[in-house]
Amino acid sequence: MIVCPSHVIGPNDVKYSANGKFFDNILKKRIIIFPNCNISIIDVRNLAQIVKNIILKKKFHNSKIIANDLSLPIKDYIRHIKANKKNYIQIKMNLFFIRLLFILNKFLIKIKFTKKDIISRTRLEYIKMNPQTEITNLKKDFSFDKTIFDTRNFFLKK
Repeated sequence: MIVCPSHVIGPNDVKYSANGKFFDNILKKRIIIFPNCNISIIDVRNLAQIVKNIILKKKFHNSKIIANDLSLPIKDYIRHIKANKKNYIQIKMNLFFIRLLFILNKFLIKIKFTKKDIISRTRLEYIKMNPQTEITNLKKDFSFDKTIFDTRNFFLKK
């Protein structure tokens, strides 16, 4: 049995996962540049419940579960994270400019002007794919709004 979680978020991200860092960056930034694509999200506590239920049922078979609470445009995800904050700007970047940025970044790395990837090939492929998944976790314990609220409060207290 393979459980493939979508973008996992939630409070108590002690080791600072990539998804937690993404959330925290959005929370702290005043200018947010984002692609026009969707993001699928699951609360870490709901994911733990799914895994627990699979283990307790002991019905392992050759299958793959994509665990997901919600799929929404990144623009809406940012709006939820920035709730009650008015001093920020959202800039939507289309795929052409993202590809251009990717090519420019690879050139700058090649000439050793920078070592940092602004955008990775994996992220570029994700944006091109623009995934939208169905909700697989219908019996979730934590709603999307509760997840965002708890995660935002956790990062604001850090």
